Amino acid sequence: MMEKNNSKEDASMCLKSSQLEYLDKDIKSFETVSSKYLITKPVNLDEAIEIVGFGSFHYYILFICGSLIAAISISVTSVSFIIPAAQCDFQMTSVHKGILNGASMIGMFFGCFISGYMADSKGRKYTLVICMMIDGIFNLISSVSQIYPVLIFCKLMSGFGVSGITVFYSYLGEFVNSKNRKKFICWMELFWTFGVILLPCIAWIVIPQTFRIEYDFFLFRSWNLFAVICSLPSIIFSYLLLQLPESPKFLLTKGKRHETMDCLKFVYRWNNNTDDEFPASLSCDFIDVT
Repeated sequence: MMEKNNSKEDASMCLKSSQLEYLDKDIKSFETVSSKYLITKPVNLDEAIEIVGFGSFHYYILFICGSLIAAISISVTSVSFIIPAAQCDFQMTSVHKGILNGASMIGMFFGCFISGYMADSKGRKYTLVICMMIDGIFNLISSVSQIYPVLIFCKLMSGFGVSGITVFYSYLGEFVNSKNRKKFICWMELFWTFGVILLPCIAWIVIPQTFRIEYDFFLFRSWNLFAVICSLPSIIFSYLLLQLPESPKFLLTKGKRHETMDCLKFVYRWNNNTDDEFPASLSCDFIDVT
């Protein structure tokens, strides 16, 4: 009788433990479904940017934008190194030097109106790629210019291109959550200083070289090589910027919800190193974006 009672008690204990295990699994399953529901309910853009996380993508886009800021600082200040080296080739007077030095600023003055309009109508990334390619290409052309008016025109167009510098703040800031936005914009500003420090080092190495390539009317000297080097960062990093997505805020304010979701998925997968789908959907209240 004792053995029978013990066997019954063991059986009831096993039954209770198995029931508890099933109950625990059900609770965990319910919590998972519940949490998934809370994540996948419609969210606004600020909440979606929080969900994508903060990680390697944001540091990469900071590096690209910062490098282009450094490229702009190199482009704008390089003329102060070119003028002394090229003054004999173009037989420049003080007036000629002054015009050449101010050509970039004149281009920036007129370009800022157009770049601002383009950033709000065509897109942040589109504007930045176009502007920086203009800067890089015309700086490259200026490196082989043989007459003074062509050099002036190239520097004028280069200034027109770098007028898009203010768009970088919008483009970078619209990818970063509110907690890290100010910090990232400040870090991006540091790249300008880096460019200003790097430029004299390049000039110190390149401009004192005494080589001379001459063919009929074509002349290529050390300052021409210096101008080529100064044009490369804008072209190279513009190509890298082209591989990144458009600003999610711009896409959403233009009513491009599917493109916005693709952008958020891209950032989410990069930051989290996963192929999972983005676990949220955007609400209809997309105008309230700060």
